[in-house]
Amino acid sequence: MVNDFKYLIELQDIDMKILDLEKSKEEYPHTVENLQKAIASAETALANIKKSAEDIQKEMHTIEEQKINSGLSLTKSQERLNTIKTNKEYDAVHSEIETHKIFMLQAEKRIQKLTADAQTVAGRLAEAQAACDKIVAENNPKIDELNAKIATIDSSIAEVSAGRDAIVQNIKKEYYRAYNQIRLGRKKGKVICVVYESDRKCAVCFQMLEPQSVNRLRRGLELVKCQNCGSVLIWESTLRDAVSASPAPEVHQG
Repeated sequence: MVNDFKYLIELQDIDMKILDLEKSKEEYPHTVENLQKAIASAETALANIKKSAEDIQKEMHTIEEQKINSGLSLTKSQERLNTIKTNKEYDAVHSEIETHKIFMLQAEKRIQKLTADAQTVAGRLAEAQAACDKIVAENNPKIDELNAKIATIDSSIAEVSAGRDAIVQNIKKEYYRAYNQIRLGRKKGKVICVVYESDRKCAVCFQMLEPQSVNRLRRGLELVKCQNCGSVLIWESTLRDAVSASPAPEVHQG
C-alpha cells in the first residue's frame, strides 16, 4: 500500500503542475491584454491632452490673424475719416472703428485666456507623458516575459506529462479510477490530503473524521476517502513512509 501511495503522490504532483500550467495558459493572455489596455489607456489620455494643446495653439493662431486683420481694417477706417463728406458716412466709419476696437479688445482678452490655458495644459501634458512613459516602461517587459512563457507552455505541459503514463501503470486500476474521478470533478485538482494525529481532520473540507476512518487510515492497508468530500486520505506516518520510498515528491496541501 505504501508504494500505491508513493505513486499516487507522484501522480498528483504531476497533475497539479499540469493544472498550474493549463491555468497559466488561460490567465497569461488575459494579463497581457490588461497590461496592453493600460498602455493604450495612458497613450489615449496623452493623445487627448496633446490634441487640447494643439487646439489651443490653433485657436490662438486664428485669433492673432483676425486681430492683425482687424488692426489693418481699423487703420484704413481711421484714414477714411479725412475723406468723409457726409455725416451719414462719418457715422458709418465711426461705427466701423468702434467695431474693430471692440473686436481687438475681445481678441486680446481671449488670447490671454488661451495663454493661461496653454500653460495649464502644458503641465498636464508633462504629467501625462511621464505617466505614460512609466506605464510603458513597466508593462512592456512584463508583456514580453508573459508572451515568452505563453509560447513555451505547451512544450512545458508535454515535458511534465511525459512520465505520467509510466506512473499510472504502477497504480492499481481501482485506485487510479478513484483518484482520477475525484480529480476531474475538482477545479483545483487536489485529490490526496494528509490527516494528522493532532487534529484528525480532512485538509480539504476540514471535516473531523469518524473514528472508524481514523483506524483504517492508521493501518494503511486500503484506500480511504473522506466521508464528507470524498478526498483520498493518507495518514501522516504513511506519508512519511511513502515519501521515503520515492525521490522527494511534492505533496500539495490546500
